[in-house]
Amino acid sequence: MTASRSDTLFLEHNKSQEQFDYFIVAIISGVVSYLGQHFIVSRFTSPSYDISVAAIISLLLSLYCGFMRIETSLVCKRLNAKLLHFAETKGKLMESFQSITTATFLNAATGEVVTREQARSEIARFTDEIPKGNIALTKTSENSLLYYKLRNRLFLFGFVAMIVSRILSPYIG
Repeated sequence: MTASRSDTLFLEHNKSQEQFDYFIVAIISGVVSYLGQHFIVSRFTSPSYDISVAAIISLLLSLYCGFMRIETSLVCKRLNAKLLHFAETKGKLMESFQSITTATFLNAATGEVVTREQARSEIARFTDEIPKGNIALTKTSENSLLYYKLRNRLFLFGFVAMIVSRILSPYIG
């Protein structure tokens, strides 16, 4: 079975999103490691030093949000795969259940011999689990978007603050 154009486009988008997330986390890691390597620890005596400390903290939080974004994206994919499996299995069970009038039948999705009562209970279980899974998937997707926004905003703040602290250091100490 060949993949439809929408499936191909979805897979390409998904792959690009993953690569972009990995790229951004790598950039943030590089900036944090560079700044950490060249950071001179002293007392909070000058505004430029205070700004640079805030910038490093912001960049570290951005790095954390980047990792959490990747993790929640993986959880979303796992939940989505589980929901698709439930929906496909339920559909095959319902199709077999309606077309067969014998006491037992073969589940086309799993290859198991199933009684009509087992099929009813499985269909009911899938009917209960699918809405719960959709709620969990929606919540996880919202968390992934939140981490995406936080990562980007904290990175922007940290990067700009570090530049400002470097520019201000000769003038205000």
